[in-house]
Amino acid sequence: MLAAAGAAWVADRLAAWRHWPTGKAALAVVGIIAVATFGFRWNTQTTIMSSTYNTWPIAWGTMLEEDEIAMVDRAAQTLPDDALVLGEASAGSPYLLARSGVDVVYPQLTPIAGSPERLLLAQDFSHWRTNPEVCEAIRTLGVTHVYGDTLSFAEGAKYEEATPGLRSFNTNLPEFELIDSGGQASIYRFTGCDL
Repeated sequence: MLAAAGAAWVADRLAAWRHWPTGKAALAVVGIIAVATFGFRWNTQTTIMSSTYNTWPIAWGTMLEEDEIAMVDRAAQTLPDDALVLGEASAGSPYLLARSGVDVVYPQLTPIAGSPERLLLAQDFSHWRTNPEVCEAIRTLGVTHVYGDTLSFAEGAKYEEATPGLRSFNTNLPEFELIDSGGQASIYRFTGCDL
């Protein structure tokens, strides 16, 4: 409402200054607003919108590569029925549930309300050796496996600011047993918090 009143005021002033009819001045103001708020971004917007419908090239990245999809699809056979996999959602771990029926800690990209254990793991899983609360959360939820992706940000990896504990953790430890891998993603059996 305030913007419309401001635009009308500018149109009146422009009409008086240029000796134009008010309608012509209003049209000029609308044109200026359109260019200033939308016109300069037209190319970017059309590229983003059209990329949704193009199968190649993928302009804005993807969560999983072909080899990673194959690994996710094999998970129904490579993981036990009671597996619960911890992994960063933006790295593709929710696809284990969607494609193979394997339970995951984060089945969606947005946080799950009312779960302090999930919040703690997202923030601090990488410190499982030094923070006893992490292992308590692992045991409470029943996490058995970990999904890791070594793709770097420079290579196109997507990170969530809310999940620094899942972004980078050392899997070259005896508590991480490699079960399967594909592309730059891997699934490990995690025993670091076993009693």
